[in-house]
Amino acid sequence: MRAESRAALTLVLLAAIVLSACGRLNPGTGQASSTGSPSQIPSPSESSVASSSRSPAPTFAPTSSASPTLNNCGAVGTCPPANAPAQVFDPLRREILSFGGWDYPNGQPKVFDTTWLYKQGRWTQLHPAHTPPARDNADIVFNAKNKVVVMYGVRDVPQAVSAGRGGEVGQITYSADTWIWDGFDWTELHPAHYPIFFVPDIAFDVARQDVVLLGYVGHMETWTWDGVDWTHQVKSDGLPQPAVRQTRLSYDPATQKVMCFGGRNDAGETLANPWVWDGTTWSKLAGVTAPKIQYFGPMAPEGTNQTLLIFDWQSRATWRWNGASFVQLNYPHGPNIVAEVIAADPENRVILGGLSQSTGTYELWQWTGADWIAATL
Repeated sequence: MRAESRAALTLVLLAAIVLSACGRLNPGTGQASSTGSPSQIPSPSESSVASSSRSPAPTFAPTSSASPTLNNCGAVGTCPPANAPAQVFDPLRREILSFGGWDYPNGQPKVFDTTWLYKQGRWTQLHPAHTPPARDNADIVFNAKNKVVVMYGVRDVPQAVSAGRGGEVGQITYSADTWIWDGFDWTELHPAHYPIFFVPDIAFDVARQDVVLLGYVGHMETWTWDGVDWTHQVKSDGLPQPAVRQTRLSYDPATQKVMCFGGRNDAGETLANPWVWDGTTWSKLAGVTAPKIQYFGPMAPEGTNQTLLIFDWQSRATWRWNGASFVQLNYPHGPNIVAEVIAADPENRVILGGLSQSTGTYELWQWTGADWIAATL
């Protein structure tokens, strides 16, 4: 997310990752393409007790907490939905943008089309002139070249199917629309070509100045966005191998390539095979022993260092990639959050934001190089 900071003030989200299914439509058409047996995860369209696929956070009842809480997110309507919003750090405007997601207003699941900004310690809902259709699990990234946020897809957008710009897996609908946010309003773009992925992942490639989108359609496919159109990078079809779900992308300053890390294979086994994208194809990093992170560890470059930080929200572990090896870091304090966004900000701090797993309040943390501490924007 996927959308971002990363040493050149780009970032990746975190936001986008699930046990991806394989159904889609052919790019730019309304005709069905190859499908498989998706590993479906409940969504609001399936179950009133579903958990988020990209960010499986529960809905919380807030309590008092000594953690670095900056805004209470317990009540629906006071902050973005708790489950699967698309969130990205905008380094140009120094704020976190959030769109969509789902929650339980009045005890019933609902997918939202709301836009929120996190700045000066609290969330504020915006009311732009134009708004994308409601959705969750969207891929979102800051495009440093065009100085806008790019959002692609993705889940629980039924109108996309009837418009021929989406697909359906079981009871889950998904879209392939492309939107940009300029700090004031949303604009839908209409590229001549586009992929139709279920839930891919996204990153900004600092070295090549384009957006990279990686998804699964019975095999892995990579598409790039130049600000005008999506291009299918045919040479890379089938890579990484084996096919991977719930992976994470981030620009890696050590290799000056986009790294794909973590996720699961078709059998549901956790993978630990890092791959890198050079603008043409994917290559496996040979001879590297990597940790097995079960759920989409979000990644971001570590300030001006030629290193990459990976946060595993399930185990609360933080790892560092230095271009040659992965090292687990030891520190006194660890965020207990379902991380939605991680990024390097203009001061080269690595910031980490998400909902507390114990209180349900939104927390923002900063990496000092030796510990996680409370942070503000």
